[in-house]
Amino acid sequence: MLKRLSVVAAIVGYCSLATAQSVSYRLLETDPRNYKPTVLCLDLLNCDTYHDVAAGYGVKLETVILGRIMPFVNFKNSWYDGATHHLYNSYPIAPGGLKNQTNLDAGAVLFLFNKVKKRPVRIILKSTSSGRYTFTHFTYVPSEVKRMFGVGGGIFYNRKTLSIQDDAAPFFKYKNLSTGAEVAIPQVGETNAGQPAGDAYRAFAISNTMSLYGGLHLRNIKNTVIRADGYGKRSNAKVVDVYFDVMVAPVVSVGNVKDIDGKEWKIVPQSGGVNHIGYKAGYAIHSAKSFGFYYYTEFGKRPGPVLGKDFLNNGSYITLGMGVSIGSGLQLNVRSHKGKKSHTTADKEETAKDKENVPKD
Repeated sequence: MLKRLSVVAAIVGYCSLATAQSVSYRLLETDPRNYKPTVLCLDLLNCDTYHDVAAGYGVKLETVILGRIMPFVNFKNSWYDGATHHLYNSYPIAPGGLKNQTNLDAGAVLFLFNKVKKRPVRIILKSTSSGRYTFTHFTYVPSEVKRMFGVGGGIFYNRKTLSIQDDAAPFFKYKNLSTGAEVAIPQVGETNAGQPAGDAYRAFAISNTMSLYGGLHLRNIKNTVIRADGYGKRSNAKVVDVYFDVMVAPVVSVGNVKDIDGKEWKIVPQSGGVNHIGYKAGYAIHSAKSFGFYYYTEFGKRPGPVLGKDFLNNGSYITLGMGVSIGSGLQLNVRSHKGKKSHTTADKEETAKDKENVPKD
């Protein structure tokens, strides 16, 4: 095993070579306070593995108020959901048809720690590829970096189509709405007395889960721009967010299904069929300027229905996304009482003073 890991490490190091080098440059900007506090992130493509793979798009809007409060709203919708792309003519399915996955996340972060510190920032000068090899040249520039740390929370809504069969069958039962009798979901080839008409061993229901969450949030802002001899204008201007949240869903709803005879049945979760507690952790990057790239990854375990004990069915998930960010200088500041400087004015004076102390070439 150790030999295999050594070979893999050697291959990775051989195929991607990074070289730090000394270069003459002129510092154009190094003020992380001058980032765009209001950002619209267009999620052009995302992939989510929660209870079957889904792919789609999304949009996120966030802003920073008084330099410390960051409300946000994030909507995602799927144009492909593996759970809805099955032949289900003879299965009990949700009345009105199946729906692709949709997420809505709304919340806010209160930054308790908000400091600017001197740190070397890596600026990529050039990156070239030749066959299987990539060569990256970079330099480190003494810069200012803004670090923010706080607590956040919000509401997360998830709508998901469930394919209930095989491993999921022990966690749910059919309930006859007329008699109130519950019937176990059969395995393939089996028949249970009083079961729905058609192929009852597989049911397609829609779940709706509303979760409350709260946790920690770390933000790192860089906004360094240089003009390097032989390379032109280069920059490292980005906002990096890292977060961890605990999620709680008091109520998880699983919708009814209708069999091929048009009779409606209730899907009743059994012991272990619902997770009420979960978590999520993520890493996101967007440009600190007016326009740039946006990408993120998130993993965790969502509260909601349980379709099995393995990773892909117990509520665990991984999501990846990429798109573009559009930033604006729009922000809300409150002026202090007479005799004191406004928040905006103080920031400008502090910025001007700090620029005087920026090391020259």
